[in-house]
Amino acid sequence: MNWESIGAISEFVGAAAVVATLLYLAAQIRQTNANQRVAAKQEMTRQFAEFIDFMVLNPHLASIHDRGLAGEDLNPEESIIFSRIMAKATWYFSTMHFQYRIQSLEQGDWEESRSLIAFYCSSPGFQRFWTTRARAHGKEFLDYVDGEIDAALNTNT
Repeated sequence: MNWESIGAISEFVGAAAVVATLLYLAAQIRQTNANQRVAAKQEMTRQFAEFIDFMVLNPHLASIHDRGLAGEDLNPEESIIFSRIMAKATWYFSTMHFQYRIQSLEQGDWEESRSLIAFYCSSPGFQRFWTTRARAHGKEFLDYVDGEIDAALNTNT
């Protein structure tokens, strides 16, 4: 075996090692992306469960939440509480929307989130809250919720 043959074999082995390394890295990236999606879904589920637990453990607050969403008149103290509950909900919704935008959520998970957001956007109390308190969020989320509210208003007319 001459030096040219040894060199050719070495180049082939080197190229095969590079290909194997790239395939391994691609598999690792896919696994990391899958893990991030699972973590995003788990976090989203945890946050929503905490929000629901908050209502279950505080029936008075759940009543304010439900009456507020329905657009019923609330006394000044209840209005403040409702506004805080909606602020908590909108930050949660904003997180969902952000995770969807950066593609951390699968389409099916986003559809679950989107339907929850649409439910809130269709309620008179949320619509009133949004017109007075929404501007703390980013433009993309503001535009998204404004579109959901417009769609709800057009469906109800």
